[in-house]
Amino acid sequence: MDKSNGKLHYSLKQSQENGKLNPSNQFQAQFQDSRTPQSSLLKAQCILNKGTDEELICWGYRDSASKKFFFGLLVVFSLGTLLLIVHWKPELTCYLQRKLCPLYKAQYVLLKTSFGIVSVVKIQTMTEHLDNQNLGTDAEPAVSVSNSDFSDDRTKLSLSWTTGHQAGSLRYFDYQHTRYIWDQYKSSFRKLEDLSTGTPCFVLHEKFTGFSDQQRAARSRLYGPNTMEIQVPSYWTLFIGEVLNPFYIFQIASIILWAIDEYYYYASCIFLISGISIGISLRETKKQRVTLKNMVATEEGTVKVCLDTQEFVDKLDRELVPGDLISIPPNGCVMTCDAVLTAGTCIVNESMLTGESVPVTKTPLLQQEDEELYSPETHKRHTLFSGTRIVQTRYYGQAKVTAVVIRTGFNTAKGELVRAILFPKPLDFKFYRDAMRFILCLAVIASMGMAYSLANYILMKEHVERTVLRVLDIVTIIVPPALPAAMTVGTVYAQNRLKKSRIFCISPPRINFCGRINVFCFDKTGTLTEDGLDLWGVVPVHKHRFQQPLPNPTALSRGPLLVCMAACHSLTIIDGQLSGDPLDLIMFNAINWYIEEPGSDTQKYDTIMPTIVKPYTSETFLAEE
Repeated sequence: MDKSNGKLHYSLKQSQENGKLNPSNQFQAQFQDSRTPQSSLLKAQCILNKGTDEELICWGYRDSASKKFFFGLLVVFSLGTLLLIVHWKPELTCYLQRKLCPLYKAQYVLLKTSFGIVSVVKIQTMTEHLDNQNLGTDAEPAVSVSNSDFSDDRTKLSLSWTTGHQAGSLRYFDYQHTRYIWDQYKSSFRKLEDLSTGTPCFVLHEKFTGFSDQQRAARSRLYGPNTMEIQVPSYWTLFIGEVLNPFYIFQIASIILWAIDEYYYYASCIFLISGISIGISLRETKKQRVTLKNMVATEEGTVKVCLDTQEFVDKLDRELVPGDLISIPPNGCVMTCDAVLTAGTCIVNESMLTGESVPVTKTPLLQQEDEELYSPETHKRHTLFSGTRIVQTRYYGQAKVTAVVIRTGFNTAKGELVRAILFPKPLDFKFYRDAMRFILCLAVIASMGMAYSLANYILMKEHVERTVLRVLDIVTIIVPPALPAAMTVGTVYAQNRLKKSRIFCISPPRINFCGRINVFCFDKTGTLTEDGLDLWGVVPVHKHRFQQPLPNPTALSRGPLLVCMAACHSLTIIDGQLSGDPLDLIMFNAINWYIEEPGSDTQKYDTIMPTIVKPYTSETFLAEE
């Protein structure tokens, strides 16, 4: 954006990329002053999470009194059928009751995913007083960083815009447990970022050294509580959602038609079977939801948090916010957030996330002078993930083992797994498309039959009532009446079989598709059949040439290779057992050496003797000197 002449080149570019404007609007946008809110008046569309699997196209809408009036008339004239159609197609709510408007004026957003799923979300306004001082951010970076996007602008950028609202208010909406906030400069919504993106490594050491209670409260309002609360819908809500399924609506209409045509026994039988299948389905879905909620939930606990007075005080886990400096207890704990280790060392069991049963060692993030940006994937060895268990900690001198909170709630690594379960990607199998085509073909054939029957009854001059009944009766054969019930019973039976193997499913329709699987390939050999790894051998090097492989590393003579295998690892002793990286374990055990770690597992580094590695035949080894 060229600030010298005030022309909105940047906004025009964004408008062309994220939303199409008509030529006159483009001309007006080009000459608006970029320093005023008017520069974004014409933008009614934006793209969120561009280039990712979570990409969303966002349109702004606001209520229209005239459209609501005509919508009410249409509902009355359609005898309520329009409400059912709107339930199946939520975008019709915006088209029929609201009008498209600039995003900064919008009361609702219409969201469309890359898979074609459409949702309507209400925009909310946070009226609490939020400013950079309350959030613990400065107007300028605390340190000189060439990456000017930092300075914690992820919290600053949307907190002081008025745009017709109270000063200090924040416009946002939540979608699939992710918060999107209004960015006035880009005239669009954007995902509320935390410290896991765009934060220089050295800033995590220098900037986040403790917030005041006021700053923590402001951040808590912005980011929300550090919890993953899964709402379990009531039986009534589940019942309404199940009954409003197009298949069951079709079945209800068929039962009514058969009852009018005096097929009482048949209609009653189908009604009874459908009712039982719906009841069983609701019971299983409710149980699976409760099970998932219990699996995700963690016990309410406390953690020591550093305040701006450099004093560590006990706070509830749910009160943690990104940027908090926390202390890890010596005897370990279960992490309830994602945090980057800044001091001390931790032994962590990450089996919940990775499936690996062997603990790994986490080391502190180095206080580098360069501008390397922190990333949980790149700096995995320095990151403590939510849901993992800290087995033990070690520290230097009187210092504590500390970590800076980078992500909370559903934004953590564990939260991403939970969101993937709650909001799975839609099925797009050829089998499903073929099934829909088959039903479409049946509908075409039924339409031809209806047309023939209608013409035939008209020529025969039958009564209108009989003609309508006979023509509509043909519609009921498009889908077998007992098909939904049969599919539900089969799915519930499969769910019970899976449950016996402690496998839970909250998306029953996927079970039917899994029945088409003939071959299942695992991505790792031995993942399920073996607990560890085997060492095939070592290949020594002499005078820059590889020697013959040695299947037994104990035959190695004393030299750099043997010393490296004995000392270059991060193994430690936990409860009398050697623990660490699986590769390190296999390598160290192969040379038949052992580790001595005097003192308790959680002792300070400078008050105990250093770790010593020895061969079991140490006398022979030392005699070689």
